[in-house]
Amino acid sequence: MATQACSVDGWSLQTWGGSFCPATEAGNRVSGCEILVPDVSRDGRFFSTPALVSHYVAAHAYLPPQVFIDSVLAIEQSREFDAVVSYDELTMSVQEMRKSYEYEVTENANPLPEEKLTERQRVYCQLGEHLRYTKWLRGHPP
Repeated sequence: MATQACSVDGWSLQTWGGSFCPATEAGNRVSGCEILVPDVSRDGRFFSTPALVSHYVAAHAYLPPQVFIDSVLAIEQSREFDAVVSYDELTMSVQEMRKSYEYEVTENANPLPEEKLTERQRVYCQLGEHLRYTKWLRGHPP
């Protein structure tokens, strides 16, 4: 199954578990997302960090490695980036991606009337998740 995004910003992934800040009140700082940051020192490589990294830096004076900081500062905000597709490209073959993405598009982006959509399909369509898979499929014909 294809990886899912946490948000529509393109830089984060949904994780199986979650990360939390043990130093703050319970439930105050919890995240089930991770952020992918392209590594400026090695082409095609990424840093993966809990989405709470900005909280750890601001509230607890955490200092990530300098190469991570350099990589974050080098990000071009205007550049299109899709963490889900990038992660899938690192972990799946093109054939596996095609099969998974075709499933995602056909199963979840079915243009049914609103009242017949499952909750997952409704959220999926609202987030435009199917668009990332459709775009990738168009750029990688069989």
